[in-house]
Amino acid sequence: MSPMSSWGNGQCIGGGGWILGHRVDGTQAQYVRVPYADNSTYPVPFGVKDDRMILLADIMPTAYEVGVVNGCVRLGDVIAIVGTGPVGLAAVQISKLMTPRHIVVIDTAERRLRVARNLRALSR
Repeated sequence: MSPMSSWGNGQCIGGGGWILGHRVDGTQAQYVRVPYADNSTYPVPFGVKDDRMILLADIMPTAYEVGVVNGCVRLGDVIAIVGTGPVGLAAVQISKLMTPRHIVVIDTAERRLRVARNLRALSR
């Protein structure tokens, strides 16, 4: 499922779209009602297991859109990511594509901080 939908007519014709998790509740739930599903869901290719696709459904797009794009991460920045849950760790990985000078993660969960350090983030 795409986190962005186009109301079934495209951005221009339909007067704008919506993003699951922004104007419509997100998809980090066991069950989700998806308006206009014909335009925002995609079949998983044959032979690809769910555990290989799950991050593309919500975690990575959330980290990218909310963390990297809305956070305006740029070349040479020092950025802080509060929380090393799935979205926070995804934000560490995706923000590296923008080549920040330092990525600092803040959390109390030592095990997840170790994961962040393995991704080359500084931890506090």
